[in-house]
Amino acid sequence: MDILSRYGHRSRMRQTYIKNGDASFNSCNILELYLSIIIPQRDVKPVAYALLNEFHSLENVFSADFNDLQKVRGIGENTAFLIKACNELMKRGADPDRDENVPLNDGRSRTVFAYSLMNGKDKSYAVVFLNNKCECISYLYFDAYDSVADIRSAVIKKALAIHSPMCYLVRRDSQCDADIFERDVKLLVDLKSFLLKFGVSICDYIIIGMNDAYVISESPNKKLLYC
Repeated sequence: MDILSRYGHRSRMRQTYIKNGDASFNSCNILELYLSIIIPQRDVKPVAYALLNEFHSLENVFSADFNDLQKVRGIGENTAFLIKACNELMKRGADPDRDENVPLNDGRSRTVFAYSLMNGKDKSYAVVFLNNKCECISYLYFDAYDSVADIRSAVIKKALAIHSPMCYLVRRDSQCDADIFERDVKLLVDLKSFLLKFGVSICDYIIIGMNDAYVISESPNKKLLYC
């Protein structure tokens, strides 16, 4: 019953925001709404209160130090990262002179982009195509039931058409925490060996879970990208 109540509350908050914007929202409401997106399976109202009690304002929460955020009860590394990432994205968006093509040259930047790419989509997989500067130049979505052969065909066709030398894979799993499974290894190894025949490499595989993200380039399994 608590779960139903929580999801009903979240739905009402989102619908109110969609209809009326933030006019009827105080700082705690806004923060709770954002936390409900990045922490989908937990009651986040106590976390919102804890953050505001610690940092005293919404602006201070989003500009807080990464390590200081993690000292607040309920805030783990992934949540702290997404709070900081939101602040960085807003700063980039507010700067009209800044280059919009942000290099996706490390696990964190690729993860932020992966979250934005999969948000609101009903697809299980995505492939992000990069240029030589590690900037995104295109992407494709796939369903869980698409065959490896179909994925290989679509990916290489796209990569060659747009002259992309590298790409990375994203899988979303909204039912459990992020982890790598045998099917992930099989897809990565199969697709990597196929694409290399055409001079296209895979630089990462990111799994977005219920509460966190698994970034293979920053894990003990990173050798799968190179062997």
